[in-house]
Amino acid sequence: MLNDEELTEFLNVLTEFMSATGLSMSATAGVFGVNSASLSRWYGPRHAGVSRWVANSITWKLDKLNAANARGGIYAGLTGKKKKEKLATLQRVLQGTPSSE
Repeated sequence: MLNDEELTEFLNVLTEFMSATGLSMSATAGVFGVNSASLSRWYGPRHAGVSRWVANSITWKLDKLNAANARGGIYAGLTGKKKKEKLATLQRVLQGTPSSE
């Protein structure tokens, strides 16, 4: 499990991602392959623990998405798109496939 400091840092990065992409907590959970109820609990008042292996997997994906955004501004390109289109774009980045646009 992440300790309190690690959890705070992890949630800050995840929150920055949600803000930058305009995704809901539920949609964000889908991007990272976690249950939306689990994601909600991580933000809850009792801060249910996040296992290190789950956090590491999400952090790896966040790093990949943030690097792609730094290179090509993919987050700005999500503006105005429907949720399904946003998720498809992010999944293509994670899978390393070129955009269909």
